[in-house]
Amino acid sequence: MTTTASDTTNSPLVIPPEIITGYQYGVGNVFIGPYQFPKNQDQETLHLPPNTVLINPPDIPAGKQAVWDGSAWMLQAIPVLVPELIAQVSDLSGPKVSDVVISSVGVSAPVSGA
Repeated sequence: MTTTASDTTNSPLVIPPEIITGYQYGVGNVFIGPYQFPKNQDQETLHLPPNTVLINPPDIPAGKQAVWDGSAWMLQAIPVLVPELIAQVSDLSGPKVSDVVISSVGVSAPVSGA
């Protein structure tokens, strides 16, 4: 006897889990990218992976980054290193790279002798 593809009446029906797309953020709550994960099939409660939200970030123009503020995505300028700061940080008497904070607002470094 030959079994054909239509002879599946006794086979259990396997339903794949619903796939959900979340949007992950990393250090500084900066958008990393979309992340797909299966919906919990045992209960209605949705369990999100860490640092994942269901709100899609806006279109991100060049020179900007999406940052999660706890309730919505905000667009911020991407921080850049300026040559003067690189020279200052490279100087052994100046602050260490790890002591320098660069943001879209400005540059902050510890004051000598403080």
